[in-house]
Amino acid sequence: MSSTILLTPASAPANRFGSLWRRMQRRWGLLISALILLFWAVGALIGPSVLAYQPLQQNINDSLQTPGAAHIWGADKLGRDIFTRVIDGGRITLPAGLIAVLAAALIGITVGALAGYMGGVWDEGLMRLTDVFLAFPTVILAMAVAAALGPSVLNAVVTIAIVAWPNYARVTRGLVLNVKSSEFVEAARAIGAPHWRILLRTILPNCSSALIVLATLDFGNAILLFAGLSFLGLGPAPETPEWGRMIADGIEYADQWWVSGFPGAAIFSLLMALNFVGDGLRDWLDPRSQVR
Repeated sequence: MSSTILLTPASAPANRFGSLWRRMQRRWGLLISALILLFWAVGALIGPSVLAYQPLQQNINDSLQTPGAAHIWGADKLGRDIFTRVIDGGRITLPAGLIAVLAAALIGITVGALAGYMGGVWDEGLMRLTDVFLAFPTVILAMAVAAALGPSVLNAVVTIAIVAWPNYARVTRGLVLNVKSSEFVEAARAIGAPHWRILLRTILPNCSSALIVLATLDFGNAILLFAGLSFLGLGPAPETPEWGRMIADGIEYADQWWVSGFPGAAIFSLLMALNFVGDGLRDWLDPRSQVR
């Protein structure tokens, strides 16, 4: 007696998440990366409220104290606990990077989708505008925009969004051009569906997998660029516990490696984790990828 198992819509997401979990078990780097992201996310949410020190709490007697029982990651020149400041810095760096990526994705996807779907003059004009931004090196353009806007967290986020959106525009345009010639899009046109509905409800959902992976990988780039702007004094105020600013403060204390070493390690761990998770999402969302 044979039986047939039907995959219902409700069970499909469960199977996909089960597939991701099996993949994570076979790839320990992905699992460890997910735990690192969870650590920084939890630390940004509740860390400062449960730690023994405050991020701005000074104690000159502990100036440049080495890592130990009192300060597990040491103290900076003003005696501030580095572990507390690094954990608290995630409350600035993570939201800033996330907001910048979302803003860049919104602008870039809009531009790329219109260019790819409309074609003709729209495509030519929007892509030439994109090329203007791509013609400048990212870091140089970011420094110029941030210097013009002035140092602040908001201006740094705006700067990152301005320099990052052209990548989304280029990728989205290519994806839309590939999908809009599909039979299901032609069928939607044949039944008289309006253009906005075809673009938003038919084409873009079929481009979402690649765009999600791009945003995940770009999140790390946004964090690195935000830290770079802060390092140059174009981000938050100097006393703010932000990772790039903390690295800049530790440059003059080369012998006290912990002052800049632990904030740098935080950036490195987060970037590596995001790259591993981005690769895992790409494999998971790719329909050609099979997990046995």
